[in-house]
Order: sequence, then C-alpha cells, then structure tokens
Amino acid sequence: MNRLVTDNLEKPIYSLCRKMIDSVQNFFYPHNCINCHTLLHHETNISIHKNTNLHLCGQCFSQIHFIEKPYCQKSGLPLAYDYGDNTIFGEELLNQKTYYDHVRACVAFNDLSRKIVHQFKYGDETHLAHFLSQRMHIAAMHFFNSCPDFLIPVPLNYTKLIKRRYNQSALLCNALSGYTGVECDNLSFYKKYNTPSQTGLTLKQRIDNVHNAFDFIEENRHRIKDKSIILVDDIMTTGATVSECARVLKKYGATKVNVLVFARVLDN
Repeated sequence: MNRLVTDNLEKPIYSLCRKMIDSVQNFFYPHNCINCHTLLHHETNISIHKNTNLHLCGQCFSQIHFIEKPYCQKSGLPLAYDYGDNTIFGEELLNQKTYYDHVRACVAFNDLSRKIVHQFKYGDETHLAHFLSQRMHIAAMHFFNSCPDFLIPVPLNYTKLIKRRYNQSALLCNALSGYTGVECDNLSFYKKYNTPSQTGLTLKQRIDNVHNAFDFIEENRHRIKDKSIILVDDIMTTGATVSECARVLKKYGATKVNVLVFARVLDN
C-alpha cells in the first residue's frame, strides 16, 4: 500500500479515535465554565485553542471585549470613530511622556479577562499562556510582520519570582516565540529591586515608583543595539512600567520598542 493511501486512511481513523477519547473524557470528567460555572456539554464548550484547557460557555465568551480597529496607532486605545489607519490620538499621550513606539492590547480589562489573567498569573494555570499568546499574536500581527529581532518580557524582581515561581510575561514570550520564530530573551532584562505595588498610585507616583528599577545585563547589551524589540506583559494600566522598560532598552541602543499586552485597562 503506497504512502498516499496510508495517509488517507490514517487521518479519518485518527480523527474518529480522537472524538471517541474526547467523548469519554467529557462523560467522566465534565467541564464547567470558568466564569459562570455552568456545566458544559461537549458541543457548547468553546474550544479556543487545542492546548489551552480554557473552558467558556458561549455566553461568557461573548463577554470578552476584544480591542479592534479603530484604535490609536501609538497608544492602542480604542477610538469611537475611524479616522484612518495612521491616526495617533489618545488622552494618555497628553498626560505623560512615553518611550515606547506603539502599544497593542488584545482585550479590554473587564471582570472576565481579570479572572482569566488572575488564574494564569496567581493560580498556577500556566497552560493559559497558549490561549493568551495566540490571541496576542492575532491582535499584533503587524508587529510581527515588521520582522522584530527580540521578544523580551517585563521582568519580575527575583524576590517576587521566587514567591510566584514563574514570570507570567516570560511564559507569554516563550509561547509567542513558538508561534512566530522570533527569538525570546527572558534572562538579560531584569528588575533591580522589588518596587511597592502600583495599585492605588497616581500616574506620577507610578512613574516615580518604577524609575531606574530596570536594567540590562552588561555583557548582553550589545545584542539589542540597533534592534527592534517587542516588550511583552500580561496587563497594561497607565503604561508607566512599560514606558520605563522601553526607556532603558533604548538607552542601550534598541531602535524600536513596541509593547504587546493581553489586557488593557481602559478606565484608569
């Protein structure tokens, strides 16, 4: 039997076996929606990515607010009207100096996206990196089409890294690198000391809080000279942290720093 015939037979057999296994798993280990906890039937489970294990009913999935055009080309903030592809307009640009080139966020930070991110960030649900990064890749396809040189995560200070046991932004970088082939550097950029929480701080206080908190390993600084970087994080609130990160990266020679996050707070 030639290889073509064998392949044609193997594919439907594999598909049938996969469906049988899925049916047995759903019977003995039914899933609940992570948001409303409704029991999910196999046909109503939103399968967003084959490796995510993110289970949402259709009604809850519709609550995810994806940020789509029109949006400001620099800040990534959504606009009420479409002013054209090169529109740069955002209230934050009037209130602070920013060092990044462009920001792209996948979704608005609401109750559902908060729950997903918190499970990923604090609940050891590291498999969610597949879903989050997949959606981020789709949202920022234009970033990757411009052939960036490196993906770099917003770093955690080592004390927080030990406590949490992983940097969620580094996991997103690893997954994005797998999708795109862009090199990921999780080790060179670091946070020198643990800063107080940004929660409850004003914009100016946030900027002051993270000023000079980041650095790049000296022996690796030559690697980012004249390079284009995508800086990756899970959530962006005011942009103070990512702007400070971009400032340091450009200080050591990076020519462009675009910021890619999963969720963006729109009403800070």
